[in-house]
Amino acid sequence: MENENTNPESRLSTEALAKVETPSPELSFETALAQLTELVKKMESGTMPLDDSVKAHEMGMKLKAYLEQVLKEAELKIEQLKPGISG
Repeated sequence: MENENTNPESRLSTEALAKVETPSPELSFETALAQLTELVKKMESGTMPLDDSVKAHEMGMKLKAYLEQVLKEAELKIEQLKPGISG
C-alpha cells in the first residue's frame, strides 16, 4: 500500500532503477559512486516507502560490488606497473 503523503521526490523512478540494475562496463567509477551516494541519501532521509527502500538497497549492493571490482582492477594495474617503476 502506498502512502498518499509520500514525497514524490523520494520515490525512485522505474527508469532510474533499470539503469542501475546491472552496472555496465561503460558506467564510470565516478558516475556509479554518485548514484550510490544519491541512493544512500534518499534511504537515510526516511521518506522512502519500504518497497522502494528494499529496491534501493538491492541496487546499492550491486553498485557497491561494481565499485569494488573497478577498484580491484585499478589496484592490479598499479601493482603491475610497480616493478617497471622501481626497476
